[in-house]
Amino acid sequence: MTEPPPTVAPGKSFTVSDSVKNVGSVSSGGTTTRYYLSADSRPDGGDRLLTGTRSVAALASGAASNGTVSVTVPGTTPAGSYFVLACADDKYAVTESNEGNNCLASTAQVQIVLPDLVERSMEDPPLSVVRGTGFTVTETVLNRGLGAASISTTRYYLSINTRKDAGDTLLTGSRSVAALAPGATATGSATLTVPSSTSAGDYYLIACADDSGAVVEADETNNCRLSIDKIQIKTAP
Repeated sequence: MTEPPPTVAPGKSFTVSDSVKNVGSVSSGGTTTRYYLSADSRPDGGDRLLTGTRSVAALASGAASNGTVSVTVPGTTPAGSYFVLACADDKYAVTESNEGNNCLASTAQVQIVLPDLVERSMEDPPLSVVRGTGFTVTETVLNRGLGAASISTTRYYLSINTRKDAGDTLLTGSRSVAALAPGATATGSATLTVPSSTSAGDYYLIACADDSGAVVEADETNNCRLSIDKIQIKTAP
């Protein structure tokens, strides 16, 4: 079996070439080879099935079948290093003298890489805003992960404390962030409106990258950034 590429992102594909040989003394029927990601190079319940299979025609005793197939990594695969397993007759179409030797692991591992979107910087909000009115904020999103990030959405909140939680007030207005390669940034502005029902008081402004969860990331807990200064929400000018 050929070795996998050094890195690949979830949802992406790569090719595998392998050879299936009938080492038994009688002919075999047609079979299907399937492929997995394995953390320990052994087939077990924790392996992740890759999309893509190879049909292997009937083989006489001693005959072999060579082929290449494109396999796709599931989009939910966690970041980490994996062996690739090629497993002959993975659907058990053929009764064999030894059912325990069907899989072969790659020698090298493939690293599954994910993006990691963070708010790199954000300007402070105005000192005060009347509820029901708006203001503009400019901030920068950074992809500090090893994988590319698809299009995402940044949203903004008012918070009475220094963390995002269920008590925060979502502001009307968001910013679409273009796809980002590893290490790339995107700076932009959004016009935000404070809901008319917001209680008067002092709040932090929180900007949260990929707030809709469209991008699978290496770290889903570091997307938000807090303003340094607070913003005073007033009921009237």
